[in-house]
Amino acid sequence: LAVPPYWCRWDGTTLWLVGSAATPVGDDDISLHLEVGEGVTATVRSVAATVVYAASGDGTRLHTHLRVGAGADLRWQPDPVIVTARARHRSSTTIEVDPEGSLLADELVVLGRSDERAGRFRGSLELRLGGAPALHTSFDTAVPGWDGPGGTGGAKVVATRVLVDP
Repeated sequence: LAVPPYWCRWDGTTLWLVGSAATPVGDDDISLHLEVGEGVTATVRSVAATVVYAASGDGTRLHTHLRVGAGADLRWQPDPVIVTARARHRSSTTIEVDPEGSLLADELVVLGRSDERAGRFRGSLELRLGGAPALHTSFDTAVPGWDGPGGTGGAKVVATRVLVDP
């Protein structure tokens, strides 16, 4: 089931996420839930980057929840999230993988467009294996020095790859 601001297309091997509106913007609060059932192999991609526009109120939020069943294999590889200068965005990803499931998940965040400083971004990723916590990582541009040598070192792209292979 897909509802705005997303539309999905399955081509037999890949589930394509298609944005059906300019989002996230303002105070959008979006949830994306994907479950890959037992024994199913799936790749999820997007047709374009997600551009995070100007925020209002508390800013924008994107909650992604992925569940991978027994014997299932998920390749989660959407295009990057681009955080524009006037953005205030919180992103949370929760991934649950059965002990017999496998996963390759990529998250890419571009901090500002060309010659633009990034707006506020706070992201977290949590991995649970067989119901038990296995990984929790986060990144926040509000932390002093986030773009210095102890952070991104001036790089504009933050990438996280999670690999689970039983």
